[in-house]
Amino acid sequence: MVTISPALQEKIERRARRAFSRFDEGSSPRLHRISSLGADRLNYRIPRSGRKQVEVVRTDSGVVVDPPTTDQRDLLVKSDFAKLKNSTDKIHAGEVTAYLLSDKAKKVGKVYKKADKLLSRDQCVAQVQSGQHVYVTDLSGVEITDVGYDHIMASQFIVTRELDPVKDLGFTDGLIDVLTSADVEKLKKHLGAVRAYMLVKAGTNYQFPTTYQVKSDPLKSRAQCVDQVKDGDHVYVVEADYDDLTLGMNEFTAREFMVTEELDAEKDLGFTKGLFDLRTKDDVISLRKKRHLGRVRAYKYVTKEAKSPTRTGADAITYAVGKDYEIKDADTDPGSNCHKGVNVADIEWAKGYTKSGDNRLFAFEFEMDDIAAIPTHTDGKFRVHRCKCVDELDPKTLKPIKPAPRSPQDDLEDLTAPEETVEKPKEKKKKKGFMDKLLGRGDEDDS
Repeated sequence: MVTISPALQEKIERRARRAFSRFDEGSSPRLHRISSLGADRLNYRIPRSGRKQVEVVRTDSGVVVDPPTTDQRDLLVKSDFAKLKNSTDKIHAGEVTAYLLSDKAKKVGKVYKKADKLLSRDQCVAQVQSGQHVYVTDLSGVEITDVGYDHIMASQFIVTRELDPVKDLGFTDGLIDVLTSADVEKLKKHLGAVRAYMLVKAGTNYQFPTTYQVKSDPLKSRAQCVDQVKDGDHVYVVEADYDDLTLGMNEFTAREFMVTEELDAEKDLGFTKGLFDLRTKDDVISLRKKRHLGRVRAYKYVTKEAKSPTRTGADAITYAVGKDYEIKDADTDPGSNCHKGVNVADIEWAKGYTKSGDNRLFAFEFEMDDIAAIPTHTDGKFRVHRCKCVDELDPKTLKPIKPAPRSPQDDLEDLTAPEETVEKPKEKKKKKGFMDKLLGRGDEDDS
């Protein structure tokens, strides 16, 4: 925006009158650019990079420089407020439609002179709560007393009609059940009750049906709870009024809510529990849905020396029943079919590599969170961050192999092993008193 000083404006008007004298008297008012009249020198006080063309209008009352706009304006979005002023800060002089958000009812058709902030339509949609009213107001630009970046003030305005939040503004009412993330987005245009879901860790319990007047734990959609629940967690159904909600990106909270029930992971959410024994490739693929709460058993074939079949040298892992294994930087990219991590598989895949040769078969157990990646095109093999070797299986019968019995020599070595000697703590000497020193008692203890 270029600010024109009064002196420069007077020069512009003088040059403009001279330019308009070229036209016939009585011709209709024309809108001209001062630069188009060959008067660019009028901008000599303004740096060339900041020069702006100035509108000049000839009217019956004379010549007007940069007159205010006079068309009809409807303030639909907040950015429309900035358009109510021209480059010389003259306020729009035409009719204006603005919107009023009020806690109290207004009379349609009545002129109000109280100073209320008039907003844009989108602001009312974003801020309205249940019980509030949204009105359409009309006023003349000359009645505008102040134009802010997000509101206008007027000396008076007339209320023309009230907007219905559901019919006119696209809101929903009644009860909305937040089942997916898309339903969380719908809460921005909802005026009514909300049913949501609360996931809390084991050890935290809510009573139901009970109303709580405290800030809730994060409320989520049902789908989010299913994706994030772990063994021992609780999933509660919560109901609250929209006005009590504080919305976030993917979750929200309520300052007052009622816990109506707790969902059972198996009956209501479709989870399985216990030990999931991976028998086929389909079992491995089903792990992607994360619908299991509990431990998982998978299998791995190893060499005769119980070493990893793919690693050699110092990096080769030697497996033994009862030991835990962890690779913290296991590859989590499902696009990698075989990469860093403890690679395990379903039993059908693993036993296929033990039909010939001296390969051995081990069983491992781990938690769902221990899975690093299940490859997109898996053939039954995947990798984990950590696991425990729980059994060695017979490749033919797939039954656990009992550990070798202890030999008599082993028992004899245990019996003849020297007993661990425990050094007895030294007795603390009794401190001699004055009479002991005087009579010479206790001197033999000082040796």
